[in-house]
Amino acid sequence: MVPAGAQTNFPSPYAPFKLILRKTAGLEPQDERWLHLNGAVTNAVPTNSAQVQVLIRGTDFSDVIDPATSGIQVRYAARGVALSDWMVPPALFTVHLTNAAVDALPDGVHALEVEVNGARRLEYQFHACFLHLHRGRARTNSVPLIEGDDSVADQNIESYGPSVQYVSPESVARRRHGFALPTSMTPWTQAPHLEPGLYLEAVTPHSALFQPVQMWWDLPENPGQSYVRGFPPKHGEDPRPLRATTGHEKFPMRDGPVGIGWASTYIGGQVDTNGALIFAEIGGRVAMMHADGTILTLAGWRVRPDRDPVWHQRTVAEVRANMELRGT
Repeated sequence: MVPAGAQTNFPSPYAPFKLILRKTAGLEPQDERWLHLNGAVTNAVPTNSAQVQVLIRGTDFSDVIDPATSGIQVRYAARGVALSDWMVPPALFTVHLTNAAVDALPDGVHALEVEVNGARRLEYQFHACFLHLHRGRARTNSVPLIEGDDSVADQNIESYGPSVQYVSPESVARRRHGFALPTSMTPWTQAPHLEPGLYLEAVTPHSALFQPVQMWWDLPENPGQSYVRGFPPKHGEDPRPLRATTGHEKFPMRDGPVGIGWASTYIGGQVDTNGALIFAEIGGRVAMMHADGTILTLAGWRVRPDRDPVWHQRTVAEVRANMELRGT
């Protein structure tokens, strides 16, 4: 067991090194931040185990550090439950449904974290990955908020801090409602040009190109049950590999008022005489943004009003189940 007080001040947001958890084998290896263990209770390929390891990088984007020089031990944990013994990085470990600690966890989405021990433990913080368990058992609605950019698996070391927090739909009162524009905003009667705030206010919320924000998602294994997941806007722009390999025309966004309706960061359009912006997204839909910020898809794919977006690397059939074609 870890000596008393070994975890004091860990993890530190000022640590010079990062322990990055990545999957090395298992279902859907292209998404190295997700471990989906579903037994045989879904229509997906049954997966009982996945292997994970720890990569060590510097916070200054330096190359991977030799694990032999780390001077620490790590053990994997989820929701405060130790899943492994103490190991030396890179700490290859197979998370299996038959593991007694994993078996004790409820179904749902968990953060796979690491605890750190050793004289140099305060020099490290960790980047967790997701552990999704689906065995047909009682499930937890709370889900982890895990920082970081999931667009490039081995480079996403941007950080808001090392902590993992859990939230649930009940605790955050998940309600789909818009956010009122400032009273200083007026309907468009002509192109906004460089009027301060008007255009940017209308297309928010959005994030930086590769930095995700948290949205609620559906997982096909749990229909009708939503989870929170980062949504990098670039997945809603022009995902050429998806169109080329699996036939996705575009990963769609939601219609709705400001705070719900989403527009790609790459659009071109024209303001009409009623103050609405008619715009076309690169590789995607044609839509209308009213002066109050409400977005409505006119032609192309959108997320169905009664559904949430789904993970962009799911099968076409799974993605299509949450989509509808408004016209061509």
